[in-house]
Amino acid sequence: TTGASTGLQTVALGLTWSPGDVIVTAKGEFPLQYATWKPMEARVGATLTMVEPHGSFLAADDLISAMTPKTRVVSVSHVRFDDGSLLDAARVAAACQRHGALFVLDVTQSCGALPLDVATLGADFIVCAGYKWLLSPYGTGFFWAKPEHVGALRAAPFYWQRDRKSTRLN
Repeated sequence: TTGASTGLQTVALGLTWSPGDVIVTAKGEFPLQYATWKPMEARVGATLTMVEPHGSFLAADDLISAMTPKTRVVSVSHVRFDDGSLLDAARVAAACQRHGALFVLDVTQSCGALPLDVATLGADFIVCAGYKWLLSPYGTGFFWAKPEHVGALRAAPFYWQRDRKSTRLN
């Protein structure tokens, strides 16, 4: 992708939403979280819940305690850009599964710096910008989804250079 924002937009625009669905993220997250999820309130009637940490750093318990039966998506960073704190992603993923919510994890600050295993992280979707620890140029990244979710995503706009072969007219 062209970065983590593209992956997050793929989820936001690709899911089928119902009015009253709740999206949980954290205060102080990298701005792509707010910029992606806040417009979904007007677009689909979702509610964005911004979780504040109870301690010095955001913890899995902070996110888990904010989940309700209406929670559709929990979307946060694996490692925070502002304070470097590491989230117990597997614990959040397990709680999301119990609540029937989807878990979107931004690994921009951890991928390339820490060993990562998508099965261990447990996220339904993973987004990443490549310009941090992957040492890729700005404007690169990736989007990963559990195979069972791929068919449920509606087609959404993509950057025109994503696949030059598919843009040729013959």
